[in-house]
Amino acid sequence: MEDIILNFRRELTFSGGGKISKGALSIPRIVFLPEKKQWGCHWSISFIKPEPTQYICGDDPLQALTRTLHAVSALLQNSGIPDLRVWWKTEGDNGGLPVMPL
Repeated sequence: MEDIILNFRRELTFSGGGKISKGALSIPRIVFLPEKKQWGCHWSISFIKPEPTQYICGDDPLQALTRTLHAVSALLQNSGIPDLRVWWKTEGDNGGLPVMPL
C-alpha cells in the first residue's frame, strides 16, 4: 500500500519562561505498517515533540489521522512542560484543535 502524503502544517505560537516563539504542528504522511497490519500517522510539534519519527496507529488512514488529532489536542492541553502555552490564532485556542477530555 502506498504512503499518503499530507504535508499538513499549522503555524503555532509557543509561550513559556517569558519567551514567545513560533513553531508548527506537522502531519507529513500516513503510512501502512505491514508488521502491525495498521496505518501509522506521523506527526510532530515544535518544542514538544519536534521529530516526526513517532506515529499513531489506526485500522485505516482516517482512524490514524483522527486518533492523531485527538492525541495532539490532549498533548497541547497538557504537554508536561511547565508554563508552556500553545495557540494558533488567539491565546487559549488549543492550537485550533477541539479541547479533548483528559
